[in-house]
Amino acid sequence: MVDHHNAATREVVFNARLVAFAHYWGFRPVACAPYRARTKGKDERGVGYVKRNAIAGRTFASWAALEAHLAWWMREIADQRCMAPPGNCRRCASPPTRPACSR
Repeated sequence: MVDHHNAATREVVFNARLVAFAHYWGFRPVACAPYRARTKGKDERGVGYVKRNAIAGRTFASWAALEAHLAWWMREIADQRCMAPPGNCRRCASPPTRPACSR
């Protein structure tokens, strides 16, 4: 992913294929600062969440089957979680006494 890293100036040159991939999908690769867990952990945490909750213990006959399962899981499971504190969910208008909204 990285072609060159200068430790003195912290300049990072990304691989040309990664840059082309990022351009195609509309994001910009950013190198995390060394020994700064605060930056890398936020990105890696989402990957682990999907691995443990969406695909752990399952096998798929094809890539299309995996994509279909992930689309279902995001729509029916992951996006149903209310991230707002109890009583503050505008989407559900749950009363403050409930621990979480259920939509």
